[in-house]
Amino acid sequence: MKRYLELTRFEHTVFALPFALASLVLLYKDMPPMWKLFWVLLAFISARTSGMALNRLVDLPIDKLNPRTKEWVHARGEVSQEEIRRLVFLSSGLFLLSCLFINLYTFFLAPVVLLLLWLYPYSKRFTYYPHLVLGGIYLLIPLAIDLSFNQSLSFNAVLLGMAMGFGWQGSTYSMPFRTTNLTESMV
Repeated sequence: MKRYLELTRFEHTVFALPFALASLVLLYKDMPPMWKLFWVLLAFISARTSGMALNRLVDLPIDKLNPRTKEWVHARGEVSQEEIRRLVFLSSGLFLLSCLFINLYTFFLAPVVLLLLWLYPYSKRFTYYPHLVLGGIYLLIPLAIDLSFNQSLSFNAVLLGMAMGFGWQGSTYSMPFRTTNLTESMV
């Protein structure tokens, strides 16, 4: 289990949870039903696990050569490519199932979230701004919370989503850098 937590940087998932919980506090007026809160948290954790695992799988050839990442658990071979593929598949399935148990709105939004999560590792290959994709994911968090608990989209959710999406992108901006070959990624 420790290897999988390290693979998906679970501590970053814990760091990202306040985005979802802040959205809940700001958008839902009452105490949420515990069963729904359970499914929302499970959806959040499983979506992020799917995205992180796919990111590790796609970046594996680069991570094995990069001095900064070559000691990461997947680059050392402690978690096989097949195990990572299974983790992507299982966590994606758990995300979809969680969204189905929340309500149909979130279930129909779920493929958009997975598409953005899966696009991110590839976006690093064709754009200088892959964090815009992550910003798009963070933009969706309050929208998903609003749909989950209020079963509607409010103007406040859209504003909060824009603040989270653009705030995330701005906070992670660095000089343009795109990995076009393996040796460039190690500079």
